[in-house]
Amino acid sequence: MASPSMTALLVPKLTYFNTGGRALGLRIALFKAFGKDGWIDHRFDYKEWPALKPTTPLGSVPILTLPDGTVHTQTDALTRWAGKKAGLYPTSDDQALIVDEVVSTSFEALNKCPHAKDDDEKKKVREEYAQGFLTAAAKLLEQRVGIGPWVVDDGDDLTIADLSVYMLTDMIVQGQFDYVPASFILEGFPGLAAHRERVKEHALVKDYLANYAN
Repeated sequence: MASPSMTALLVPKLTYFNTGGRALGLRIALFKAFGKDGWIDHRFDYKEWPALKPTTPLGSVPILTLPDGTVHTQTDALTRWAGKKAGLYPTSDDQALIVDEVVSTSFEALNKCPHAKDDDEKKKVREEYAQGFLTAAAKLLEQRVGIGPWVVDDGDDLTIADLSVYMLTDMIVQGQFDYVPASFILEGFPGLAAHRERVKEHALVKDYLANYAN
């Protein structure tokens, strides 16, 4: 497979698994910035990952290839770039600080989710993680969401902060965090559960989901 940086492009190209996952908010921001036809949503199956992995900068996805051929990584950085292109990032430094804090916390919670080959060990470390850092992160995110509707409380619309929180809470509710039940959000953090529903019902997100499966 050719290196992503060697592909001639006229528009940005996002490369990620054929699922929402950590790229969900990023894809929504790209959709807002460039429409359906102004970027390439390159999705691949998990069986293709071993061949693709060595061609990526850090052995991870998503990656974003720009028309000049440069390849960029780190989901939070890509989300921030797309958010600025889409008008989903504040111009106020103080508001940007809140948005950056929320985005970074959302991805830190995702990145710290532990893994183990043995299923019993995985259950143990995931439950410890849920009781520890994930709970701390969820408390902070629920505080930042507040009564809403959006993280930036004097803003008139959502930002990439809301999309990042939605990415995290939706993954948990959809059962993508083994041994962290949906009730962790739905019952443990009602503010985050309500925020997830507001984001799902936002016109941008509904339009995106009408065009993409996830």
